[in-house]
Amino acid sequence: MHKRTYDKIGVQDKPLHKLLTHGSNKQYLVDGKSAIEEMEKEITVNEMIGFCKANIFKYKFREKGSNAEDDYKESKYEAYLEELSALQSDLLVSDAWNLLEIKWDYST
Repeated sequence: MHKRTYDKIGVQDKPLHKLLTHGSNKQYLVDGKSAIEEMEKEITVNEMIGFCKANIFKYKFREKGSNAEDDYKESKYEAYLEELSALQSDLLVSDAWNLLEIKWDYST
């Protein structure tokens, strides 16, 4: 597995977090805070990898048949999982992003 390298970016250049979609994540905001952002402050990279794998499995094997929305969600988790694979696994996810000076846009 190759390790991804990151360019340092300024706050104005923050990419939207891999699990979010502009305009469609309001149900995951509490007091203006993103559930994903808060989760990254509490669990390690290894734990988040497990979370992503479980969600990929869930969307892949739902009984709804072929569902474009589930396919889209599955692809979001796969993209995020790819990003996680480059991080030091025993750190909290937020600490790993900070170590690499990666700043995500968590807004919706």
